[in-house]
Amino acid sequence: MKKSKKVTKKITQTRITETLNKVKRNKSIYEDEYLPADEEVIFHEGLEGLDVIKIRLPRPPDLRKIEGYDLPPLEQKFRYTELPPKLASLNAKNYLDVEDFWKEIEEDMDYFEDELPFILREWDRRKFGHWVFIKGKPTWIPPWQYMYLNYYGFINEIDGGKHPEYRDRDRKLFVGRWYAATTTEAPFKFKYWKEDEAPRYTSSEETVRKVEKKGYTVERNGYMVDMKVRTVMGTVEYKCRRSGYTSQCTNQGIEISSRMHKALFGLQSMTEDKAQELFEKQIIYGYKGYPFFFRPISENIVDPKRTMNFKPALKKSGTGNNKKLRIIKALYSEMTYGSSTVGYFDGSKLKYWLSDEFAKCLIKWTPVLMYDGSVKYVQDVVKGDELMGDDDEPRIVTSTRIGKQMTYDITPTEENWGIKWGCNESHILSLKNDKGVVLNISLISYLGMSDTIKSQFKLYKAHSEEKRLSGFTVQKREFDFYYGFTITGNSLFLLGDHTVTHNTKEIDVLERTLVVRKAMSTGNNALIQGYSNQISTAGDLKTGGGSAAKRLAQLSHWGKRNDNGQTGSGFINLFIPSDEGLENQVDEWGFSKKEAARDSILNTWKAFEDAQDWTSLNEEMRQTPLEWKHNFITNSKQARFNIHIIGNQIAFLSTYDKPLTIKGRFAWRNNSTHGYDIKKLPTRQDFLSGKDEVVFIPQDDDDYDWEISWMPDKTQTNKFTYLQDENKIIPGNVNKATHGIDPFKYKEKTSSGAGSLGGGAIFRLFDGAVDSPYVNPQGINPETGDFNHVTNRFCATYLKRPSSNEFCEQQLMADLFFGIKAYVETNVTDAYKWYKERGFEDYMFFAIDIKTGEENKVAGSDTTTKIINAIFNAWADHISFNGSREVHIQPLEQCAEIDDSMNDYDLFTACGYALIQAGAMRPIEIEVPDMFDASDIFQFEEIS
Repeated sequence: MKKSKKVTKKITQTRITETLNKVKRNKSIYEDEYLPADEEVIFHEGLEGLDVIKIRLPRPPDLRKIEGYDLPPLEQKFRYTELPPKLASLNAKNYLDVEDFWKEIEEDMDYFEDELPFILREWDRRKFGHWVFIKGKPTWIPPWQYMYLNYYGFINEIDGGKHPEYRDRDRKLFVGRWYAATTTEAPFKFKYWKEDEAPRYTSSEETVRKVEKKGYTVERNGYMVDMKVRTVMGTVEYKCRRSGYTSQCTNQGIEISSRMHKALFGLQSMTEDKAQELFEKQIIYGYKGYPFFFRPISENIVDPKRTMNFKPALKKSGTGNNKKLRIIKALYSEMTYGSSTVGYFDGSKLKYWLSDEFAKCLIKWTPVLMYDGSVKYVQDVVKGDELMGDDDEPRIVTSTRIGKQMTYDITPTEENWGIKWGCNESHILSLKNDKGVVLNISLISYLGMSDTIKSQFKLYKAHSEEKRLSGFTVQKREFDFYYGFTITGNSLFLLGDHTVTHNTKEIDVLERTLVVRKAMSTGNNALIQGYSNQISTAGDLKTGGGSAAKRLAQLSHWGKRNDNGQTGSGFINLFIPSDEGLENQVDEWGFSKKEAARDSILNTWKAFEDAQDWTSLNEEMRQTPLEWKHNFITNSKQARFNIHIIGNQIAFLSTYDKPLTIKGRFAWRNNSTHGYDIKKLPTRQDFLSGKDEVVFIPQDDDDYDWEISWMPDKTQTNKFTYLQDENKIIPGNVNKATHGIDPFKYKEKTSSGAGSLGGGAIFRLFDGAVDSPYVNPQGINPETGDFNHVTNRFCATYLKRPSSNEFCEQQLMADLFFGIKAYVETNVTDAYKWYKERGFEDYMFFAIDIKTGEENKVAGSDTTTKIINAIFNAWADHISFNGSREVHIQPLEQCAEIDDSMNDYDLFTACGYALIQAGAMRPIEIEVPDMFDASDIFQFEEIS
């Protein structure tokens, strides 16, 4: 704020006088009923997949200095701050130049003298927060929350003239955000040191192994260390329905940039158009609510177009040639927005960055023109489809999504010009004027344009001889589902009547975050200078796993720190379940009615479950998540299976913090130099004689072939029986597991244009000796009474495109290691031929002919229509009975996205073959007098 020396001196004197003359209250008659203040705020307690975070709170001042001290506990509530009448009248004058407010005070100091203590008090609360009694307990309101509740938008046009509602849930979040912006702490697992050296800390097992070899002493007790510099760059938060996160975080950006010198507040959303909308409707409106004594000098508060600058407008004093520029102290900060591109703020020095994500899509039954001339409804469009572009070129669908938002009907006004269609409020319209100028703009922004501009820009068509432009009306519908996709090319595609519309390219949130991270830090991210909130709307997450938003969350777990004390992303996850602070389930003191809220949420879920409306159920769970995993539940418009089971398990596996699989590859123990040359590989005789055997070697996450969740005991690996008279091998564990193989097709490409992959999957058959409550009572879930099976599910998966030799040998080695047979898809004969040439044809599964009851003469099977149906049926049964026990995420993701043709889903197909084989397995009874176990007579050489 800009004040004269006279005003500054008076305020300083007022502060001194206020300090010396503190009024001492008598003890309240209710003090014995008051509760002690909380010492900490705890996040994620009892939530699976998240670290528990404990944040220390400030110690309360003298109770008699806390607002509400004299009231009985039930009358102690949060009360909004009101400007004193004189300041309210002055503030209402809305001077464009903040200096004019202070000039008026200076000219009548006696009149405003009693108001100066109020200004001082509010600045203290802005910087340090505010203590109030709420229902008998001293409660600290963090600085950002105090400003948000009292001054964000002031008479807030966004919320109909009302202050934001006080909720204890929000207070908890603001505490977490304040902690993230200020903490210098970091948790570590290990401490190590040498004599006469200061101790150091790490959470890396590899570092510990190295320093122990160098003679360091290591302790493993867990430590919280003050790193002396900031360790957290911001928070990753998933929005619940009507949570207010965006306006809360917008206020934080206003707070930082309007109080710090040379502070840049940058905003990005899914599109630049959406970012502009947020800038104008949230940032500018929010800032204009600040009373004059919180406003810095600004050059363009009236109508900032793209940037709000906190610097003085150029002013000159004097006349004629004697005019001089006035030098005024100012913040020289700014608030601005940028395009959605990954590198927009790269190189900027950001003090605050807000990333807000939205999706743009159409409503159900909107027809979309395909490249082949056919028409599909938007809800039926799947990954890999080719849409018709505005330039006669195909637009390939790279991902699909479902969400909920306010929806609208779009109706052309030219008679018989085109169809009525619908979209959500964030959908981007493509419009054109008579001069051929194209405007791509979100619907919500279009609605805010002047009627003059609206009348100029109209809907237009491609590939049509009829009138190409048409005006249109927009009619609000309801909060409803939208369906959409990301596509290749220029994002323009055609509806069924050739109307041109727009679809936003998908933004890699993680990539953009890691780029912007450099703009908020120096020294290769070591010294953090900025702060950010990453807000994601759960309903906008794309179908399937591995989305950028999900990866960002996985890199932001509070307890996983590098040696600088930072997480992999620099951010920390903060999550509060929806039964805290749910709309209409908050009492008069701001506390959550958790039981009622949870019942309401679960009843809604159950209604969808009873109706078997899995799409609506999954969407509702994402909108009102009770667990961290609910944020990541996937949907699939074309799901052939119980998508609710699939989505729940994908969500669980995406957020579970302990490894359920190990990654690695199979290898020959005594021959690692063969290079997959068939002439150099160990022979059948080498295996039978025990000269060589297969081992599994763990590998790093970025260099592996197989994921394995069950490793047989060593005595059960490389197990077989050799029938000498028939020169035939019987794998030793065919009653334990089955193996399906789908070789990749060299000439075939996926929908993204990349080559197809090879799939392999091993299914562990049900084993009553392992999976019985009597054998394994600890497998019983005490809450549900269900027994958690560890068999009857997939135990190994492979999805890769190496050389054909390597792919086939990896599959064969898996069979030899596990002692099982492979059911090979033979449309591509590579694997079939490889097993025969290597002398291991006995390790292929020969299906049983239903008519004769005998084995087929040829191993494996072509993927015929009959087999495809069998695969889908086998998968449907498996998902229904065992889907919630699967621990391999990739097969589940492919189940969520699979289309009828099975293109691009090699692992799904391989798993299907393993399931078919499992269904066909029956006891093997062989009576051969001269049968013997070759492993009993050949000596195995142990090599460490």
